[in-house]
Amino acid sequence: GDLLIPTDGSNTPTVTIIGTNFGPRDTSNTVVAVYQNPAHASAYAAIEFTAPSCMVTVSDVEIVCSAAAGVGTNHRWSVRVGNQSSERSNATTSYLPPTIESLSGNLTMSTTGMENETVTISGANFGPVVAANAIEAVYGNAALSSVYGRGDFTAIGCAVSVAHTEIVCTTVEGIGRDHRWSVTVGDQQSLWSIDTTSYTAPHIASLSGDFLVHPTIPSVHDESQPVITLSGTNFGPIFASANHSTNLTANAAAGLNATNSSVHVVYQNAALSSALGASEYTAFGCNVTTPHTEIECFAVEGVGMDLRWSVLIGGQWSEASNDTTSYEAPSITGVDPALHATANSTAVTINGSSFGPSLSSNEIIATYVNLDFGGKGLAGAVYTAKSCEVRVEDTTI
Repeated sequence: GDLLIPTDGSNTPTVTIIGTNFGPRDTSNTVVAVYQNPAHASAYAAIEFTAPSCMVTVSDVEIVCSAAAGVGTNHRWSVRVGNQSSERSNATTSYLPPTIESLSGNLTMSTTGMENETVTISGANFGPVVAANAIEAVYGNAALSSVYGRGDFTAIGCAVSVAHTEIVCTTVEGIGRDHRWSVTVGDQQSLWSIDTTSYTAPHIASLSGDFLVHPTIPSVHDESQPVITLSGTNFGPIFASANHSTNLTANAAAGLNATNSSVHVVYQNAALSSALGASEYTAFGCNVTTPHTEIECFAVEGVGMDLRWSVLIGGQWSEASNDTTSYEAPSITGVDPALHATANSTAVTINGSSFGPSLSSNEIIATYVNLDFGGKGLAGAVYTAKSCEVRVEDTTI
């Protein structure tokens, strides 16, 4: 079978080579053994390694060698005795694959990838500290439904910093959380690390735009869509394939968690007594418009005031914004009929604007009073109408 060798060449049984015409067991019988697999994509793994020491242990038929430090798999051996070289062996040896024991350093990184944040990977069988020993490190979390947030992200500048046991890499632009790492050394990939890294969660610093007070039904008045700009940090990159507003219906059909889309923005004031006003609204058309620092969204129809905004990027929620938006307050332009009976219920139509959608959750409370009486007697009392509902969205109660 394939003999496995640590990349430092130590702590391993010696390599025993069985064959013929190896010459006598004599210290003057100099034996050189080399091994190679030129098919490796890794340039360093494809070089010819020379065993540091070899000797004939059974005259003519057995040589024992120690192994050199190296990386790679399926190396075939050749020996040189008396200036004559053998054919390559059919049997092979391989260096052990890399293993990751822990991660340290910048385990929470900026999404920009511009901070030169490094992660130190500790483990075994990473190979020697030589420039030719190219290291590839990737990190990801396949459990995230944000396609971009899953990764895999490929770290840059990876190099062995302590022979065989430590690699240092620089992280790249990205989003997401709980990413596990894997390294490839000499064309052998490690298992995924237990330790993880995460990009910093998004943060909303402010809200701005012409629609911080937005229409309850934008389409009714044929107004331009109410754009809200969210400014902050760690929103991720701008390019559409990475960070875009996800079609939540399509996500649901595909069995994905809609709240883990790349850019998902909601706003709410749960303290409101109105069921609709206190509900969580999901903004639409959300896109990163300035890398990592700005998102634009459209507000949807609704009612309510002092609504705080939150954003989900790569599976991580921001804190709710300190800034708020509100829907336009209702305005009455007319009441019909102006006169109604004192003894019997009279249907009254209230016309105006910003009454919101025709939904049962849009609870309408209408009161009426004659201020001329200063709150005295029945004539000055405040009356509450019954069974109020929006009959024509936004304009008629």
